[in-house]
Amino acid sequence: MDAQELLRRYGTGERNFARASLRQAQLSGATLNQAVFATANLGGANLSGVQALQSIWLGASLSGADLSNAVLVQAFMVLTNLCAANLSDANLTGACLGWADLVGANLTGANLTGAFLVGADLTGANLRTATLTGANLFGANLTGTHLEDSNPHA
Repeated sequence: MDAQELLRRYGTGERNFARASLRQAQLSGATLNQAVFATANLGGANLSGVQALQSIWLGASLSGADLSNAVLVQAFMVLTNLCAANLSDANLTGACLGWADLVGANLTGANLTGAFLVGADLTGANLRTATLTGANLFGANLTGTHLEDSNPHA
């Protein structure tokens, strides 16, 4: 499946894209609300500005993907591979990122208000200027994480 096929099928009402192979897909600015990408491979995909409210990414691979300015409010991203992903200025309000792999991810300016990051690996991640109000980081690995100017109490 390629990006055009996914968008065509989404447009007809399909929401389940579990196990899809969409490496390097160009989906910038797409609307994918409530779509299911469980165990899908979107490594290196361009998802900048995507709107995917209440979407499901359980166990998906988004390694190296561009999710800058994405709107992922209440997204379910448990066990998702987001290594070296660009999530700068993304809206992850209320997102569930439990046990996600965010090693080296760029979360500069991201809104993580109320996000669930229990057990997440944020080794070397950049969270400068991120909003972490009400975020649950219990058991998260913050080794080498850049938290300068983040706003945990806004």
